[in-house]
Amino acid sequence: MSDPRLAVDRERIYLLFAYGLFLLAVLHPALTFVGFIIALVRERQVHDPLYESHYRNLLTVFYAVLAFILLMLVAALFGMMGWAMSGFWHPGFFFWWWPMPMMWPLMGLIWLVVGIWYLWRVVRGFIRALEEKPY
Repeated sequence: MSDPRLAVDRERIYLLFAYGLFLLAVLHPALTFVGFIIALVRERQVHDPLYESHYRNLLTVFYAVLAFILLMLVAALFGMMGWAMSGFWHPGFFFWWWPMPMMWPLMGLIWLVVGIWYLWRVVRGFIRALEEKPY
């Protein structure tokens, strides 16, 4: 006979483990993929709204950060292509290039905001999971 409380505890361990991997992804980003796989598989198998909300949170965070990173890669690619095709050896290159270094603080600020949002969603979800509350 299966104890229902044991199944809930097991699901809670999966959830906390996934959140832990998302938190450790700050040190090694590949851990996010492992946490994403756990959240994806468990979200389809769980039928408790409490855990569904947490798994949806993890999937939302993963997809949002992935979309942001892809957008930044595309922007960087177009920026490099524009720089390479602009004829940077031309004497007027300096006047085309001078505003570009001013974009670095803005890009750093955008990355900082996304990083804070990521940590906010993951830490808040982890704490709410420990308290057994839905996200």
